[in-house]
Amino acid sequence: HRTLLVSGVACGLLLAITVNLQQLGLSLYPEGVAAAARGGFLTALYVIFVPLLALLFGKRISLPVLLAVPVAAVGIYLLCLSKGLSHIYLGDVMLLLCALGFSVHILVIDRVRDTVDSVALSMLQFFVCGILSGVMMLIFEQPSFSAILSAWMPILYAGLFSSAIGYTLQIVAQKDANPTVVSVLMSMESVFATLSGAIFLQEVLSGIGEIMQDALKKTEPNFFSMGYYLTFSGKQLPQMPVAELNDYLRKYLDDNFMLNYIADAKQGLMYSAEKAYEKKEAAI
Repeated sequence: HRTLLVSGVACGLLLAITVNLQQLGLSLYPEGVAAAARGGFLTALYVIFVPLLALLFGKRISLPVLLAVPVAAVGIYLLCLSKGLSHIYLGDVMLLLCALGFSVHILVIDRVRDTVDSVALSMLQFFVCGILSGVMMLIFEQPSFSAILSAWMPILYAGLFSSAIGYTLQIVAQKDANPTVVSVLMSMESVFATLSGAIFLQEVLSGIGEIMQDALKKTEPNFFSMGYYLTFSGKQLPQMPVAELNDYLRKYLDDNFMLNYIADAKQGLMYSAEKAYEKKEAAI
């Protein structure tokens, strides 16, 4: 019970600090900034902080996981901020601190995962986080009942899905998972942050549209014609631009397919006739 109490208070304190830093950081962005995508990228930087802190505390990390960390970080950057960070805002600093807090939160859960009940730990951390957040609300804000009622849906969603379900599942999952693996998996939140920002807030996906349009403009090889050419021509693939190569391969296919088909069919018929004659002779 003592371990559960200490762990619950520690996790609740960390969770209260990180989620409030996240909300504060998002609220500090000026108009016109894609706050959801930017916040998703900066918050998900715990994918880098967790393995660094884990190594600092003596935990061993496998090579595949270490390779996955920079790949995930680069992918998050390309998804959320492919045009770069042209300006640094105060909100960015708050979200970086938030990412560091989430990293410590993941490592604390990893430390106590085998000694406490997951659901009990989750309930206790929410109790502590709720009390601390309520106190900070009364100190730094001027809440009104009408404002709370007008925002009942976002509050319900954040409390039920993002917090109660999401963080409880995190604690349960960390029972059998490496903290660095957990951070890589949880970094998928940046994907959902970017997509949700585009769908619900009409935020522009930084550069993603341009990247996809450029990709669609590129001509791909005709792999069927290429495979036919390499199989039957006995020659190396000629070096030329993709569009010209496709025309060349298609012409080769058109010129030779029927001839090869007829030759193979003739050979097959002759083989069948020969086998049939042999069986007839044997029967006689």
